[in-house]
Amino acid sequence: MGLILSWPGAPTVQEAQACKCEHGANGVEFAKDFDQVFLGVVLGTLPSGCNEGMWTQRTRFKVEEAFVGVEVGEVVVVKHRIHGPACGRRFDQWDKRVVYAFDGYTSGCSTFDPGDNQAFLRDLRAEFGE
Repeated sequence: MGLILSWPGAPTVQEAQACKCEHGANGVEFAKDFDQVFLGVVLGTLPSGCNEGMWTQRTRFKVEEAFVGVEVGEVVVVKHRIHGPACGRRFDQWDKRVVYAFDGYTSGCSTFDPGDNQAFLRDLRAEFGE
């Protein structure tokens, strides 16, 4: 029997090699489970490492729009898994992403291309925008 870890907004694993993401009704509802929410540009990814038996990377983002727990212009380092079955993802330099992070971690289920999820971004801007 294995140990199962969870955190707010964590992906639900349905099968041994599958990742299924579950999100709230909108960007604001989803944000309630995270302590950092922002639109940022990827500055680069730091070398991979093995943490608690899972390969992780640390990616640096420059915050362009701040919604929860960060400031515009701040450089934020977020840790994430890199393998798809663990709901991991890799980030390409200069990509823009909407990032939801909890305790310094994010996943493939809690980052979005702003062009692919306009509804979540619109919700965030309406609730947290200036």
